This record gives sequence, C-alpha cells and structure tokens, in this order.
Amino acid sequence: MNKKMFLIFVMLVLATIPLWTPIATVKAIDQQPGLLKPGDIILVHCKNAGIWGTFYWCHAMLYIGNGLIIHSDGDGVHTENLYHELNDLENRFGEIENTAYLRVKSSLNPDISAVISFAQEKEEEGRPYDMWSQFVFPSKQKNPQDPSKPWWGYYCTELIWAAYMESSDDRINIEYTPDYSMIHGLEIYWRTDVLDRVFVTHEDEVPPPPAD
Repeated sequence: MNKKMFLIFVMLVLATIPLWTPIATVKAIDQQPGLLKPGDIILVHCKNAGIWGTFYWCHAMLYIGNGLIIHSDGDGVHTENLYHELNDLENRFGEIENTAYLRVKSSLNPDISAVISFAQEKEEEGRPYDMWSQFVFPSKQKNPQDPSKPWWGYYCTELIWAAYMESSDDRINIEYTPDYSMIHGLEIYWRTDVLDRVFVTHEDEVPPPPAD
C-alpha cells in the first residue's frame, strides 16, 4: 500500500469515529456504566468547575436507562446521552476526577417509573434552569406552578430531589439535612440511610459530612 492509499484509508477510518469517542470511551470504562440502573443518581466532580464545584460535586444526573440521563443545566431540563454529557462536562470544566453512582435503597420501595416520569414531564413543560434558587436565594421547590416566577425551573440536584419526593408523597428525601435551603451534591452523597453507594471512583477524596 503506497503512502497516498494509506492516508486515504486512515481518513476513512477516522471519519467513522464520532468526535466524542476518545473521552467517552475512556469514561465508559473508568466509570463502570454497566452498574447503572434506571433511577440511579450520577454525581461528577470536575477539575476546573469553579463556582459549580463549590460543594465538590459539580453536576447531578438521573439515569433513565439505555445510556440516557435526564438532568437540568443551562439548557433547562432535558434528556441526554450519558457519554455525550460526560464529554461536554470535560470540555467545559476539565477532567472528571471523581464519579459516584447512588441508588435509593430497595427497602424504601421507590417507584422508579414515577420518578422518571416526573422528570420527563418537566422536560415536556420546558422547565428552564433555576439559577435563582441555586445562587440568589438558596432554596428548592418540588413542583412550582407559576411560569412567571424565576424559580419555576430546576437546578440539577433540585430536579432529582423533587422527583423522588413527589413520587413518594415526601417519603423518600435524598437530602442529608432536610430543610428549606438548597440541596447540593454532597448532601445527596452523604444520605447513606436512604442511598446506597453503588460505585465511587475515589471514595477517599469526597469530603465527609460535618461533625455533629
């Protein structure tokens, strides 16, 4: 095979590979996606998350099956391919340095279909990202009904918290310190009486809960 034919062959091979494959494939291996089940909560810690990493975990996603997640970010509540989202997070915030998969304990009998349906309904309603409740007046709302209010949307952890609360008549609360204020990723991670840690890349690097 001469040099010209070799270059053509290489170009044809490269053309068949999606641009996101290098990062997505590595993350797929490193983060054990085969362990995921619908309803699982995915938390990620990124190297350069800035303000988004104030509470260690920079983003939270709800796994809904078939390699898909539903979450809320700057584009509002929407469904996304997990690997595409991991790639996007790395492009924006640098290397994903830690990942956790959390699952509501089976003894609590979560209605996973209802959890996912709640989140999907918010996507269908076009719920935006809730910057107000996350940074201006730290709070959370389960199911706000007035589109004219700035807190009509959801931030990432708020969406997942609301989905589990609404689907269980407030029985399943994934917040470590249940109160009116915002819920952040560490509070979800620390709620070990409600959530099992299915997988954590570097458990020893996650900040512990505050001392009593």
